[in-house]
Amino acid sequence: MLLLQALPKTFSNNVKKKLPENVTLKGPSGVLWNIGLKTKDDTVYFVDGWERFVKDHSLKENDFLLFKYNGESLFEVFIFDGE
Repeated sequence: MLLLQALPKTFSNNVKKKLPENVTLKGPSGVLWNIGLKTKDDTVYFVDGWERFVKDHSLKENDFLLFKYNGESLFEVFIFDGE
């Protein structure tokens, strides 16, 4: 199971000073999840709540996720089956 998910460095380098400690993920069904952010070694990760998001969407290795950031604290998530 994916316990941590790193945000791409090119994205996080541009916005990490603006990101709050907690963000909201909006899944394909419209349900919202509160997710914590943590910075370690100059990388930003989804942490608290991420494991539940993964489980609720039955995510598995090779699934492709596209995140659309609203510039505030909301990420809309599009999920594509990796099979």
